[in-house]
Amino acid sequence: DENYKLIQMGEEAVLLLIAYFNVKDKELKQKAIKLLAEMGEVAIEPLVSCLKTQDSEIYWNAIYALRQSKPEVTIKKLLAYTNTPEPMRWKIVYILAWLGHPESINLLTSYVEDRSSEIWKHCTFALAKLKNPQALAPLMAILKDPSADLRKLAAQQLGEFADPNAIESLIALLGDPNPNVRYNAAYALYKLADKKMIPAIISSLEDDSSEIRKTIANILDRLRYQ
Repeated sequence: DENYKLIQMGEEAVLLLIAYFNVKDKELKQKAIKLLAEMGEVAIEPLVSCLKTQDSEIYWNAIYALRQSKPEVTIKKLLAYTNTPEPMRWKIVYILAWLGHPESINLLTSYVEDRSSEIWKHCTFALAKLKNPQALAPLMAILKDPSADLRKLAAQQLGEFADPNAIESLIALLGDPNPNVRYNAAYALYKLADKKMIPAIISSLEDDSSEIRKTIANILDRLRYQ
């Protein structure tokens, strides 16, 4: 069929399909993205090159295609680009998050430790998005980071991760000096609601923040019906 012929054309077809990234017809654009995702290794290099542009229409469509591709084909190619400078690096991290491959965990953890750019923010999202048991320990370690911003993000992402093994560390964060960190920890605990946490969170009903008090009350109310 027509799709098979395009895939057989290889790099020539890849370039033709990328040209559709700027068309106004959304259906045609989506079809091009889907085909590029199915083309395998031959499409990866041209799509990665699209990430270098400042044209958001082009690079977002390239991201969409790469994140729908087969991880076993794409992951090694992407890892070769992970030392590229910003703003391309966050795009690579974003795609790695969607591909959900454990090979990227060590790399993402090392980026979290890099404070020279905003890349660590994308990495906390990526680690949580992986939902891989190997990613839990690096995220939990971030809860003890000196940076309140990083602790806040890690608490938020652990709520998305939804692993009960994080409960104890999140409860400890209810005593954090930063109210934004405490709130994110409380909200993550709300998502993880477990009756075992009741004795440890009751004292937070007296928190200085009304939002935190309200979230803790909501957890207790939710647990009444479990």
